[in-house]
Amino acid sequence: MKYSTILAGAAVAAASFVAADRAEDIVILQYALTLEHLEAAFYKDALTKFSVNDFKNAGFPAAVPQRLAQIGSQEATHVTALSGILTSLGVTPTEACTYNFNYNTIPEFLQTARVLEGVGVGAYLYKAPLIDDKAYLAAAAAIVTVEARHQALISSFLGEDGTPSPFDTALQGSQVLTLAAPFLNVCPATNPVLPFKTFPALGIKTAMPQIGQKVEFQLPKDTKGTIYLHFLNGLADTVVGLKSDSSVTLPEGLTGTVYVVATRSTGPVNDDNTVAGPAIIQLGAPDAQYPKARRSLTFAA
Repeated sequence: MKYSTILAGAAVAAASFVAADRAEDIVILQYALTLEHLEAAFYKDALTKFSVNDFKNAGFPAAVPQRLAQIGSQEATHVTALSGILTSLGVTPTEACTYNFNYNTIPEFLQTARVLEGVGVGAYLYKAPLIDDKAYLAAAAAIVTVEARHQALISSFLGEDGTPSPFDTALQGSQVLTLAAPFLNVCPATNPVLPFKTFPALGIKTAMPQIGQKVEFQLPKDTKGTIYLHFLNGLADTVVGLKSDSSVTLPEGLTGTVYVVATRSTGPVNDDNTVAGPAIIQLGAPDAQYPKARRSLTFAA
């Protein structure tokens, strides 16, 4: 895959940068590179751990590991491209960390892959409008569309609907870092510090949540006061007050991947009002064609 056009455009654009805008774009590029390092390492780890025969024995055709190898290669290319852009700006690119990937089976790996690809899409969606230079915006757009295709493809491997929602969900920097943090082990001390927080986990105690069902959540210990749950799904933020038994009824209208954040406010979610989360609920679309897509899964950092 050629990325010379991206690098050339980035180098030309760099010459006309205003210092403040340049600094903000560099932070965003380093942030994107951090996520791409994580994804590239994740696929490399899995494809080292599992053989073609392992996939066959788990009921997956040979095309599945082939496609996963292709996805891993594309994630590695994203790393190279973003590193090249940063180098062209005279900036040292952030380096890969060591990682903890907590999966033991191929289905667990695929479920985690779907989560990581979805988080990557959400991260690019939120940050893309903040990119000042159009060359970098074009590069980000070229990556996020591929990440979305990765997510849809992996969903199909799981027998699930790859396009359950009409809109993807943008995720703030601290939300993304909170979801990524469990995978990060040790990062080089020379890496730039990202201006984001990590929040405590928001647990989901109810197995396989469904729309209209009472769902029990687990807040961090000693959490007091009124808590609201924000169900972030596409362009919508559905806010529900948490009951005294730490439960809510899962709202109508949610589809696909739902990010749940606990806050102290009914207003827009931000770092100042967040208490815990995101947790992830994966819902099958109401008209899903695949039997497995009608179930729901949960994920909490």
